[in-house]
Amino acid sequence: MLWASCVTPGFFEIEHSSYVVPENAGQVQISVIRLGGKDGQIRVKYKTVARSAAAQTDFLPVEGELVFEEGEDRKFIVVQILNDNVREPAEMFEVQLFDAKAGRGVINFRGTGSKPMTVVTIQDDDSEKI
Repeated sequence: MLWASCVTPGFFEIEHSSYVVPENAGQVQISVIRLGGKDGQIRVKYKTVARSAAAQTDFLPVEGELVFEEGEDRKFIVVQILNDNVREPAEMFEVQLFDAKAGRGVINFRGTGSKPMTVVTIQDDDSEKI
């Protein structure tokens, strides 16, 4: 018999609290990790939130759900970075995790850990104003 205390589905965190990418990078991959166990299926929703970077102008907004099957401990959220020819200061947006849920029959699930969001800074690559 498997005891409830032996079931360790873990919890979610974004691996790094911040990411810095050049404007011409094309994309950024945000690493979402499962810590503290790998038992059962767990899932978490994600979304981008504009700060000083403008959605559809500086990056393409995304939202969705990551599903971690038993044994999986890392998934990626890919956000497209849009390049322009305008000199500008560094701009930022967030990627947030929310609504974490355990799959059927999973117990002891802790949801998200201490890093449920990250800030992505887009560094300008233009040397002159157009």
